[in-house]
Parts: sequence; structure tokens; C-alpha cells
Amino acid sequence: MFKFPVGLRPKRFHPYPSIVTNRHISVECGGVEDLECAYLAAKEWLLNRFKYMGIACGDANKIVFECTVGKATVCYGFHDWNFSVGESYSAGV
Repeated sequence: MFKFPVGLRPKRFHPYPSIVTNRHISVECGGVEDLECAYLAAKEWLLNRFKYMGIACGDANKIVFECTVGKATVCYGFHDWNFSVGESYSAGV
């Protein structure tokens, strides 16, 4: 399971086709059952957290969740079984 920081605050949802740029972490989850389960659980947790905070979002390929942790911007991306964490995103790839 991927862990998220306690102080994570949802900021914006970026729909298809958005990807994380300036990546610090990138994990290929496809083909490994435990990683696929963690990938799906992380995506579901963020979807639920954003919806709870009143931010419209939806499940698709190539989506990014933009959050703040303290004063930092952190982007979590999901693309073709790849989970990425970085500082920014790109739309329309």
C-alpha cells in the first residue's frame, strides 16, 4: 500500500490526459498483483478524498491529483499502471 502524508490537502484534479512532470518517484505497478492492488487502492483513496472535499474528479487513465503538503505542491499521477509523485503536471499529453 502506498502511504500519503498526514497533512495532505486536495487542491485540484487534472483529468485525462494529464501526467506528472518533475517526478521524484515513479513505480511501474503492472504485472505484479500486490502492486496493482496498491495502485488501485491509492487511486480510490485520492478519488474519495477529493470528492469528500467537494472537488469534482473521476477515474480514467492519465489523471493527476494536485495536493499541498505544508507549503509544497505535490502531484500524484496514474497512467498505464504507473504511479508517479512529482512537483508539477502537464495536461494534453
